[in-house]
Amino acid sequence: MYISHSNKIAYLRLCSFQIVPLLLVLLVGTNSFSQTKREIDSLINVLVKLPLDSNKVNTLNKLSNKTKNLNYTESKEYADKALELSKAIDFEKGMLEAYTNIGYCYSYTVDNALALESLDKALHLANKLNDMKQKVIIFNYYYLLYNKIDSYDKAAEYAFKALDVAESIDFDAGIAALYINIGNLYLNQLNYEKSKKYFLQALEIAEKINHRKKIAIININLGTIFFDKGNFEEALDYYHKAMDTYQELENHSRILRINMRIGDVLQVQHKGEQATIYYMESLSLAEELNDSTLISMTCFKLAYCFNGLNLKDSAYYYASRAYEISIKFENILNTNESSYLLYKLNYEDGNYKDACDYLDIYRQMTDRLNAKEKFITLNNLEAQYVLKKHEKEIKLIELEKSMIKLKGLFLIILVIFISVIIIQRLNKKRLKNKKDKEIFFLKLSKTKSELEQKKAELKAFTLTIIEKNKKIDELHGEIAQVEKIDNIKDLNIKREELRNLRILTEDDWIKFKSIFTEVYSEFTIKIDHIDPNLSEGDKRQIMLIKLGFSINQSAEILGVGYKAIQKARQRLAQKLNLENSKELNVVIENLS
Repeated sequence: MYISHSNKIAYLRLCSFQIVPLLLVLLVGTNSFSQTKREIDSLINVLVKLPLDSNKVNTLNKLSNKTKNLNYTESKEYADKALELSKAIDFEKGMLEAYTNIGYCYSYTVDNALALESLDKALHLANKLNDMKQKVIIFNYYYLLYNKIDSYDKAAEYAFKALDVAESIDFDAGIAALYINIGNLYLNQLNYEKSKKYFLQALEIAEKINHRKKIAIININLGTIFFDKGNFEEALDYYHKAMDTYQELENHSRILRINMRIGDVLQVQHKGEQATIYYMESLSLAEELNDSTLISMTCFKLAYCFNGLNLKDSAYYYASRAYEISIKFENILNTNESSYLLYKLNYEDGNYKDACDYLDIYRQMTDRLNAKEKFITLNNLEAQYVLKKHEKEIKLIELEKSMIKLKGLFLIILVIFISVIIIQRLNKKRLKNKKDKEIFFLKLSKTKSELEQKKAELKAFTLTIIEKNKKIDELHGEIAQVEKIDNIKDLNIKREELRNLRILTEDDWIKFKSIFTEVYSEFTIKIDHIDPNLSEGDKRQIMLIKLGFSINQSAEILGVGYKAIQKARQRLAQKLNLENSKELNVVIENLS
């Protein structure tokens, strides 16, 4: 029996998709297993000698990086230790790398929500530290996470985000790897033209920086495109280019897979004998690596190839061997394929019982594959749901943060606005107070000026009275002289002058009191409160005492004798319950 062209294409695509994501995991090409193992052992020896500092954190993160494609659990343990120590010594760079590795490990242990949470924390630190290269790696891990669960739109979104950052810092190795990732996305969708475009762009950069591992990866993917399109010679050309690179690198695992691919192309070209040569080389390498899955797969391919060449015994031998290994290691896919081939071989030989047994096993494996496919689909849908839910929660948290920021900004603006209003009002009040103060001092100055003027008027008025009294005394003297000479006419003239100069007419006192009240307004009010029964004469005495006039001066002003003033003041002192006129003077002086 010979495998059909369409079945061979489908099977090779299945193998291709088993290989390609593995090749695209890291931005830097992976070393051979033995070399990686030596590096891990060396790092472990260094680790035990290091103190609890940043160097130990860096070594733990390196171990996590080296082991993450060999053992996810072990890799995460190293990353967890790096994270714990980084937090203890407040080493943010160490936290960043640890969260990145933890996110990657979670994504391959089917804990997508925790993977996303760890990558989110890593991205936050990368933004904080402005670590652009690490951002490229983180975005690439987002791509791998979403690509793994068939969420191609989100995978593409993060692949292009990573590419944008890588191009902004001229990170050629990263750009090449991301072109490969994007090309692989288009290859998954069978968009060969766009896929080829990105692979060729990646190849140009990889050749420029002489990154041979990436060159080999790109050649494999380009070979897959041409194989799918039926351009077998071009496919072989790219596969042989990849083979040359892996032989130089002595990467036996990759050589094994390339041999299988070349064998598949030759088989489709009806070159079975040549195909068996490559399959045999693959089997030899698989046995050398002791990889049961690859041994089973290679035996299965050889069985199909020998069956196509009508070499039934060889076909039966390799089909049986593939079946036994697949059953032993519970490889459902290889068991399914090998059991079907054994069913066909036994049926053609007339071994109907064995054929029925293998057909029954084939059907069981087919059911299990369908169930597994449904489970994977369901699991991917669940993972997409969980991630979308997580993304919504993150968006809600970001929205809440934005609202808090907006509220804070609003409060700041409100405080500034209120402060401006208060300052304006205070300034306005200050200006008003300043203006009021200026007006007050102007009024005060004016009042003082007026007061001084009134005092001057009062002084002038009292001096006028004193002058009048002196004039009166002179007239009295002149009258006495005229009386002696008995000159009636002159006597009448002098008496008329005396009447005109008489002190304290009603107008005089009104004017005197008015001026005094203006000068000593508060004092005048207090006089009325001393004793409501004070007479106008008492008030005049108080005013004269306030002005500092002695008894003699008061007598001259009032036009009376010394004793009259003395008695008037004594009576006033008694009215106010004071012992003598001296005490009266003290009380009036203190009354201000």
